Amino acid sequence: QNPDQYDAPDKDFMIVALDLLSGLAEGLNGQIDKLVQNSNMMQLLYQCMQDPMPEVRQSSFALLGDLTKACFQYVHPCISDFIPLLGQNLNPELISVCNNATWAIGEISIKLECNELRPYVELALAHLIFIINRPNTPKTLLENTAITIGRLGYICPHEVAPQLQQF
Repeated sequence: QNPDQYDAPDKDFMIVALDLLSGLAEGLNGQIDKLVQNSNMMQLLYQCMQDPMPEVRQSSFALLGDLTKACFQYVHPCISDFIPLLGQNLNPELISVCNNATWAIGEISIKLECNELRPYVELALAHLIFIINRPNTPKTLLENTAITIGRLGYICPHEVAPQLQQF
């Protein structure tokens, strides 16, 4: 045996764990904050959001959206790290990853003030406009994209309004 060699981690366990946490966040709602408060969940989530496997990122973005709804006070300090990763995953070729990233951006956007959201609107909006104008985009992705654009426009109307003619 070579100590420098090791088995690749089983990503299915990561996905199941992320999905379990997502279910807990949704089911326990505000009660999950004690679990999040006393953990390194945000750091681990950040790592999972960068995983090369799309299914891990998909589950990570779902968990991020659920944590945003349930206990935003722990997500908020990480926004400057999380939103760029979400923006990088607005790729409609990976429908489920893109859908969850889009949804998470929408959930985060309604928790922020315009001055906090403003630095990210242009990046997100460019991708979202591409998605909404793309032919044969699945209905669920179109719906989440439209909702997220609406939420961005509600929070930062002066940034979104000039782009309306593009879609």
